[in-house]
Amino acid sequence: LHNWDPIEGFELWDNWSKQDKESYAKNKENYTTQEKWQTFKSNNIQNKLTIGTLIRKVKMIRERKNWKELIPVNNPFNHPKIRTDSLPNKLQDYAKSLARMAEVDETVITMGLFGIISTILSSHYYVSPKPDWRESVNLYTIIALPSANNKTLILRNISQPLKDWEKAKSTEKDLIIEKQKEKLKIWNLQLEYKRKQICKSKTLDEKNHLEREIDRLIDSKPEVDHKIKLFGNNFTSESLLQDLYEQKGKLSLIADEGGLFETLFGLYTGGKTNFDIVLKGIDGGTEKMKRKSCEFHIPEIYLSMVLLVQPAIITKLHNRSSTQGVGLEERFIYLLPKILLGHRKLDDYSIPIGLKLNYDRLCQDLLDIVYSLDEPIKLLLSDTAKSEFYKFRADIEKELGPGGSLSNILGWGGKLCGYVLRFAGLIHVVDNYPIRNQEDNTTISLETMQKAIEIGNILIEHAVYAFGFNTSASKTTDRVVVWLKKILSSSRDRFTQTDLYKEFRIPAKDIKPDLDLLIECNYIKIANYKNDHAKKDTTVYLINPKLKDFK
Repeated sequence: LHNWDPIEGFELWDNWSKQDKESYAKNKENYTTQEKWQTFKSNNIQNKLTIGTLIRKVKMIRERKNWKELIPVNNPFNHPKIRTDSLPNKLQDYAKSLARMAEVDETVITMGLFGIISTILSSHYYVSPKPDWRESVNLYTIIALPSANNKTLILRNISQPLKDWEKAKSTEKDLIIEKQKEKLKIWNLQLEYKRKQICKSKTLDEKNHLEREIDRLIDSKPEVDHKIKLFGNNFTSESLLQDLYEQKGKLSLIADEGGLFETLFGLYTGGKTNFDIVLKGIDGGTEKMKRKSCEFHIPEIYLSMVLLVQPAIITKLHNRSSTQGVGLEERFIYLLPKILLGHRKLDDYSIPIGLKLNYDRLCQDLLDIVYSLDEPIKLLLSDTAKSEFYKFRADIEKELGPGGSLSNILGWGGKLCGYVLRFAGLIHVVDNYPIRNQEDNTTISLETMQKAIEIGNILIEHAVYAFGFNTSASKTTDRVVVWLKKILSSSRDRFTQTDLYKEFRIPAKDIKPDLDLLIECNYIKIANYKNDHAKKDTTVYLINPKLKDFK
């Protein structure tokens, strides 16, 4: 205050001192307040503290609390786990046991089992946080695993109850389908006979009568059911469409290879891509298609996917020019679990038979329930669950903004809240089954929503890394970090692109990847300021004050 203005500063200081009447009276006995004021004068003009500096330091302390924790740029991704306790309670023990037997990170088993639940419940349940929002519970999941990680073993174990249920239902339906086929054969013969008769008709009345009979016959064409097919592991675009039609729009892809993407990229169609069914299948899209022999109309498509693939498949998916801008990449959940190769026990552990039977029974009970439902069941959020979800939405909205963790993957980030609702729905239905109608427990609890949100937060880290926006630090990044610390030590907390160029003489486009990494790891963030002397706003980079003491 003394350096700011000796006169006005004295009045402010004197009034402030008078608030403590006892100390003020005691000090006045020794010297006047003016005498004390003069002792505050600094002998070293370089060390003076002005009111502007004081305000700036207070702002820096306040801003320090608003910054996220720094992530070391030389190790930005630590393969965060989605643990087995994220699953519905009835699946957790089985998941732990399978992870131990397969000797893989528990993330693999957890997300694989979510995929199986999604396969079962898809199209039969949906979550509605508000009247105009309907979120289905099917998932598109890609788990990246190199060779020798027991992918086939894992998928065989988690999908076996589905195969057994399929087989049992097919046996029950075989006789019914045979009878329906016989009826259809007789119908075809009758239709052919009537058509021959109409050609031989001699009078107009006879012809009109036969036409009416043919119309009635066509209207009464017997239907032939199809065998239930829950999932497959290898499709062409045509066979996928045919199976979806036969299964009334519901199907799952469960595979340990990336063949699906080869199909999408045009392996069987001369390079012509076909993403439409996958794009529509995430949220109940409609498909209409005409062929020479028939016409397809699928009112709602609900696909689910559990794909355990080589990591290179994810890179291939992102690097294909044909996938850019169509929304294909953004529809998948990406998992890059920690690889345990080289550190496995390689013992003879097996899943206890009791756990396996419980898992089989649970899956088959759920299948019996969903295939007996007349219409989909709506799941609602409790008041506390809804409040928690909307807080999460607000947090995600900030991360989608400039400098946020999702700013580079807006398409994926925009779908994250929907993914969280889907996980909440899956957890709720399994933990509270049987849910056969709206009168059963259809309200998702706070605890379930918190589980789903925790999964969503972890998925962000995996997605950022999978999309390639979180790479190891370069030498330039390290140099920039040293420079940022130097700026902070001089009591500054920001810099511009001009400052950056003057220091490093590197064009903006060449240093952008380093800045993106520093933003991702919470070292800096972008702020735009109005510049009255320029047409555009000035881009300023704020420096995380925590960096000053960060090693």
